[in-house]
Amino acid sequence: MSFFDEFGPLFHEANATALPVLIDGFMLSRRASGVSKTTLETYQRAFKQLLRSLPPECIKDARQITPVHLQRWAASMISNYADATRDQRIAKIKAFFAWCVAEGFLESDPAAKLKRPRNTWQPEPFSISEIQRILETARQGRHADRDYAMICLLLDAGLRISELCSVPVDAVDLQSGQIRIVGKGNKARTVVIGERCKMALWRWLMMRPSCDVPNLFVTQNLRSFDRRVASRLVRRIGKRAGVARCYPHRFRHTFAVFYLRGGGDPYSLQYLLGHKDMTVTRMYVKLAAVDVKELYKSPLDRL
Repeated sequence: MSFFDEFGPLFHEANATALPVLIDGFMLSRRASGVSKTTLETYQRAFKQLLRSLPPECIKDARQITPVHLQRWAASMISNYADATRDQRIAKIKAFFAWCVAEGFLESDPAAKLKRPRNTWQPEPFSISEIQRILETARQGRHADRDYAMICLLLDAGLRISELCSVPVDAVDLQSGQIRIVGKGNKARTVVIGERCKMALWRWLMMRPSCDVPNLFVTQNLRSFDRRVASRLVRRIGKRAGVARCYPHRFRHTFAVFYLRGGGDPYSLQYLLGHKDMTVTRMYVKLAAVDVKELYKSPLDRL
């Protein structure tokens, strides 16, 4: 369904500057440029949230949107979303309005001065006690084998939630402890898991219902997980465990920081996380360095 199909009933006639019409055109341009399905879904979430925050006159005619409208929208996310999510959504909206100006649909860019919170973002790993509570809670319930295996894989491999949902059964090699992942931009990489995670996946595979779904994890209705359903599952487990802010990406933060504190190097971490450059990886390095004084051993003093 297009954005005009969903939001068009707010007005009777479409026009070239109707916001849903412009969004549909922008999304077509993104698809034509070959962006990934995950990126398209990120754009969709940002647009839906923006459309629901704007008054009808702005939806009917995007030329009515002012910087104040967008500032209010951005401010509305502060209490409900992590800085990384806010940064991502603001970036997508800025890209959209820049496209509208470049294509001649708008004369000025109302998002030009919209600031992103990137500089305030930092990783938010779980504590060891939080991890233990989450793992113990995941072992309970009707789908304990599946839920525990999902949490283990998030924690042990640092996967994005979209990657977790799309891992095929045949990409998992329990003998070597390697899993083939296709991440952002359809870029493939191989991640490694430990013995406890291998055991959790083996147990789930023994219990996994027989079905035509190729993905490793399936719902109770024998369907593939999508990121929204999987995210809700993770949040429910965290709530039952009494852990605040239990969302999928915190497992990725936790994996990265624990990997570095365990002696892993930043360049191999960049590969394991599927980062295209070291920009985000450096944030993990900075956080992991807080206990460097405890780990530091003077080469000179040891002579």
